[in-house]
Order: sequence, then C-alpha cells, then structure tokens
Amino acid sequence: MKKTKAISIILIASMMMTMTGCSGNKKKILAAANEYAKAVLSADIGDIAEFMVDDDEFEEAMESFMDKYSSKEDLEDIYDFILEHTTYEINKKSVQATDLKGSVEITYTMIDYMDVYNDLDDDADLDDFLDALEEAEDITMEIDQEVEFKLSKDEWKIVDDDNEGLLEVYAFYDEIYILCWGSVGEISVEAFLNACENVLGDHDPYSSDGEYLDEYFTLRNDVYAALCVHTSTSQSQFVYEEYYESIIEGDFEGTASASYDETSGYIVCDGYCYEEDFSGYSYGGVYYYEGSCVVVMTSNDDSDARDRVDEFLVAIGCPLP
Repeated sequence: MKKTKAISIILIASMMMTMTGCSGNKKKILAAANEYAKAVLSADIGDIAEFMVDDDEFEEAMESFMDKYSSKEDLEDIYDFILEHTTYEINKKSVQATDLKGSVEITYTMIDYMDVYNDLDDDADLDDFLDALEEAEDITMEIDQEVEFKLSKDEWKIVDDDNEGLLEVYAFYDEIYILCWGSVGEISVEAFLNACENVLGDHDPYSSDGEYLDEYFTLRNDVYAALCVHTSTSQSQFVYEEYYESIIEGDFEGTASASYDETSGYIVCDGYCYEEDFSGYSYGGVYYYEGSCVVVMTSNDDSDARDRVDEFLVAIGCPLP
C-alpha cells in the first residue's frame, strides 16, 4: 500500500511539473508571437529573421523580395501607409505548447486595398490611390494564421515553410506592384499609322489581310510596333494572355504591371524576360481594347529606343511603362 501511494505521489508530481512546464512554454510562445508580429508590421527583415528557425536562408530570400518591390520608389508611401494601418491580435486561448513545439493564432487586420483600388476612376493615379486609402481606414480585411513554433537553443523560433505565412501578410507588395494606372480606349488604325510615320519615320508599314484579322506592323529604329484588328474580342485577349503568362507570371526580372477587365487591358514592362517565346530585354507595352490589340516594344536597352517607344505610346493614347 505504501509503495502504491509513493508511486501515485511521484506520478502526480511529474504531471504537475509537466503542466507547469507547458504553462511556462505557453507564456514564452505568446511573448515571442507578440514580438514577431510587431517585427512583421515594421517590415524590417533583419528583425524578423531573429525569430526564424532558418534565419540566414530566410534573410537572403526576403531581402531579395524586398529589393524587387522597392524598385518602384513611388509606391513606398502606399506600402508604408498599409503597414502603418495594419493591426494584429493574438488569440491567447489558441496557444498550444509541448516541451519542444507550439503554436498560436494571429489575426492581422489591414485596409482592403484592392477593394479601394477597384472603386477608383479609370483615370486615377497613385496620388488618388493614396488619398482613397486614407479615407477608407474602415474598409478592412483579415488574415488569420496559425503560427508554428519550435524550441531551438532555448529560444522559441518560428517554423514557416517557404515563408508562406509571412508572404501571405506581404501579398500587398506584389498585388499593388503590378497595378496599372490609366486606361486603354479605342485604338484606331489611323492613329497607329500616323505614329509609325511621325515617330518612327516609317511611311509604309507592312500590312496583311487575314480571315480573322487585319494586321499592320513595322520594325524600325529599334522599335517593333504592331496593330491587329481582330474580328472577335477573344483574339485580342489571346494575344494579351500570351504576353501576360510570360511577363507577369513567367520568369521576368525587372518592373512589370498589368490591368485587365472584360473589355480592355494592358501590360507594361521594363526588364529581362527569360521565357522561350519572349526571351531578352523588353521595354514597352501590350494593349487591347475590344477587337483590337497593339504591341509596342523595343529590345534595345538604351534611352533613345525607350524614348521612341514612349513617344509612340503617347501618340496612340496608351499608358507608358
């Protein structure tokens, strides 16, 4: 009887120690989660790296991410505004902990920037977007995450495979980066041919008549310009989507933006594409409006060629890269 009682006392003591240990770990995980969320909203990659299990690998990947999206300096105020007006809440009741692992739920609340963007006028610019964001602080969305922790060298570190959790919070960098400003209207054959002559000096651009389209094109003074007048909107969309897959979704290094709706869309770019169909340097844009599609590009990376592209686009009334 005494032996059984002693064993029971030992088991109870062991359970109490385990419970005390788990309780202590929960507190440490909550504290680490709080500091991590603060670092996320500061967008300081060095600070965030201190909480990651693979800190060196994380820092290298995320610095590359930030370098890409800092290339458009005119977006910095918008990025900063969104971060400054994002809050977080930790669900203390959700915390789980063992001796080596744990988790907790964090909810980020930020301005629904795409909802704000979609309500802008067609001729809105970045300043209009920022003004609209400032007036829409009550238009919000939530990002719910279960953040996992691992005890590493007496510190609770975050396990985030491929940085998926952080990139979910930082999705606004990419989604805003590729937004376009301005709109595409009807693209006339007359305006295109006038631009060929007045900007590129081509008095007689090539033309062809096909069953599904009339095409006008030229390659002159390092600028390729083509106008395809299709008999159906689906043909214009097909051309647009081919470029979209290579420049926006494909292996492209540089700056690129896209806008798309049911009747019109465009892509503007400045950088190097490594896809098979569009390999090399590209500066210019692809534009479609209902039954017509225009491509104006240069593969020559010098200021004169880019200036000619810009002048051509202004002449036909299309947004610049």
